[in-house]
Amino acid sequence: MKLSTAQIKHLRSLKLKKYRSKYGQFLVEGDKLLREILLEDAPKPLAVYALPEWIAHLPERVQSEKIEILHPISPKTLERISLLQTPNKAIALMKIPAEKPSQFSSSGWAIYLDGLQDPGNMGTIWRIADWFGFRQIWASPDSVDFYNPKVIQASMGAFLHIPAATAAAEELEQLKPQKDFSFWGADMKGLPFGKWKAPDQGLLVIGSEGKGLSPAVRQQIQNTISIPKAPQGKAESLNAAMATAILAAHIAG
Repeated sequence: MKLSTAQIKHLRSLKLKKYRSKYGQFLVEGDKLLREILLEDAPKPLAVYALPEWIAHLPERVQSEKIEILHPISPKTLERISLLQTPNKAIALMKIPAEKPSQFSSSGWAIYLDGLQDPGNMGTIWRIADWFGFRQIWASPDSVDFYNPKVIQASMGAFLHIPAATAAAEELEQLKPQKDFSFWGADMKGLPFGKWKAPDQGLLVIGSEGKGLSPAVRQQIQNTISIPKAPQGKAESLNAAMATAILAAHIAG
């Protein structure tokens, strides 16, 4: 299949948030992620553009069932539409989910990211949420976009399993499913997490890499937890994804 200049321009435009928002679409790249999307019960892509040999190695069942969305392209075309420095065999055009959570999960935990800017951290935290059985991931409007290509890559497929939504700090209280649902913010001055018995449900709030929890979010939370540094520890800090992993493991344990 030879893509037109307009098609290539459209696909490449999805690198930018304004066009992802305008068209309600995003790209997923890579052999492993695309196989998961096609082989499992995942949202159906609008189209898959891939090298002919990659398509040929898909199970015959998948080839016959998905034939209308599988489009063989040349390595040169793949390079033109890829948003990665090193293109990886296949690219899927996906629709951004229209249905999003209307409140925090009433069973289990959700994560809220407050002003998180690093797409690698965002994607890794999404993956952590998936690993430890969190039900949802939320973010403030000034956080990096969930469907940024680097976020999707770092999530390693978690975007297929864990629903995501955006909410401003002022909305947090309204999103509580019940009165006894509590917010727990990660903060250096909080209760050491080893002394904390996590409830069965709640919202884990993670601040930005450089500024921590914003004043607006601090007004919404009553509880903070910390990860104390060992006396011999020399590191200045933990990044957001590392802190989330430690606290998520504690909650899940």
